[in-house]
Amino acid sequence: MERVKIVLAAVTAVLISGALASGQQPPAKVIVAKVFEKEIVRTNQMVGIVDFDKQSGISSEVSGLIERVSIVEGTLVDKGAVLAKLNTDFIEKNIEIFAKQVEQVEIQIQTAEKDLNTAQVMLNSGVAHDTGHHLTLALSKVTTIGQQSMSLLVEEGLL
Repeated sequence: MERVKIVLAAVTAVLISGALASGQQPPAKVIVAKVFEKEIVRTNQMVGIVDFDKQSGISSEVSGLIERVSIVEGTLVDKGAVLAKLNTDFIEKNIEIFAKQVEQVEIQIQTAEKDLNTAQVMLNSGVAHDTGHHLTLALSKVTTIGQQSMSLLVEEGLL
């Protein structure tokens, strides 16, 4: 054993002196060890239910029937991701109905403006007996328009 150490020392000395003479660095020392497999962290198997420490409730800005669900429960989602698609058929019908109601109100406003203009012309021309009638008609129509508009806004929860 002693002889092996001396031979190794001599070989190492020769290699180092040869490397120094040639301007090269000596070879790096390497430690060799036997490889073995073992469990580094002890694991335990458990049975149970995992509860989230944070849950988020979601809701839609509008009511409607869900047409398609894009995710399954427990899926991690990004902010702004589409979770479900609503059927908007009835919303589109409501929009059409409101558009028709707006048209009706606009026609009523035009009629009230005509009655007001007629009353103004009659007042300027001195025909006073019919002026009151046309002013009353215009005022009545404006009042009706206001009441109908308020009722619609209350029904839709906008007021």
